[in-house]
Amino acid sequence: MNLFAAIADRKSPSREGHIPKAEFTYDPQQDAYRCPQGQMLPYSTTNRDGQRVYFSDAEQCATCPMLSQCTSNQEKARSISRHIWEEHREQVRENGKGKIGQMLLRWRQQKIEPSFGEAKELHQYRRSKFRGRAKMQEQALLTAFAQNLKKIARYLA
Repeated sequence: MNLFAAIADRKSPSREGHIPKAEFTYDPQQDAYRCPQGQMLPYSTTNRDGQRVYFSDAEQCATCPMLSQCTSNQEKARSISRHIWEEHREQVRENGKGKIGQMLLRWRQQKIEPSFGEAKELHQYRRSKFRGRAKMQEQALLTAFAQNLKKIARYLA
């Protein structure tokens, strides 16, 4: 569809004092991660959340000098998860770092986010009033209608 999407770069959460996922390099040819010490973490399984899980070899990790900084796991093995669409996420993050991406992110911050904030604070959008897709869609449309009416009233005033 030739769309240009951009999201802000965010670091993935990691435990305090542990080596973050960003320091592990992904090798697409072998479908494996490489740790800072050079050990390979091959693909193991895909869970129900769409995360591909990579595990290190516990025997090699047991003798690693960085074991205490890498994992606190009793099996002495590190696991890293990667979403099945991670390549697309990486592309969108790269778009966000460019000049056009930064402009789009600033525009969203100024135009879109205040509308969501208003919906949450003034139109009970924080929690749904109804159950079911059709009723929730009705609530969303009524909220948008109310916001548009306020914009028209401000414009005409």
